[in-house]
Amino acid sequence: MKRAIIILYSFLALSLLANGQEIVRAQADTIPQVDTLVQEVYVEKVFEVLDGQIAASDSLNRMMSEYREKNFSRNVQVYRLRIFFDNKQDARSVSEQVVNLFREQYPDIPVFRGYTNPYFKVTVGNFRSKSEAMKFLNEIKAQYPSVFLVRETFSTNEA
Repeated sequence: MKRAIIILYSFLALSLLANGQEIVRAQADTIPQVDTLVQEVYVEKVFEVLDGQIAASDSLNRMMSEYREKNFSRNVQVYRLRIFFDNKQDARSVSEQVVNLFREQYPDIPVFRGYTNPYFKVTVGNFRSKSEAMKFLNEIKAQYPSVFLVRETFSTNEA
């Protein structure tokens, strides 16, 4: 007998819940701005309670720490453009001039100056795709006629 009463109450509760959801959906269709307003107020209240901070569980913090440690020294491959490559007597000073001139023209693009015996090299950019690099290569080809594409690998703990 108790089982039958529990099943009856459960069925009644589920039917009321389903009926209530239909009523809420019907009202939300007629007044859509109320739902948005309620969401905005709720989000504001949550951030007031948290004082603008996002609370994370200990397990999430632990997983993020493990992820950072695991990926700390990852090798990344990028495309760069070599705008200077020379081994003459004045190559060091010319490479410095090229770096300074490029930084003035394109302050957002990273510039790398290197030396591999006996060559001084100036490489620019950190492009994820070859198409991005080629687009920029075409843009600077007039100013740097000897520019060419290189693919470089570096460790993230060095960058």
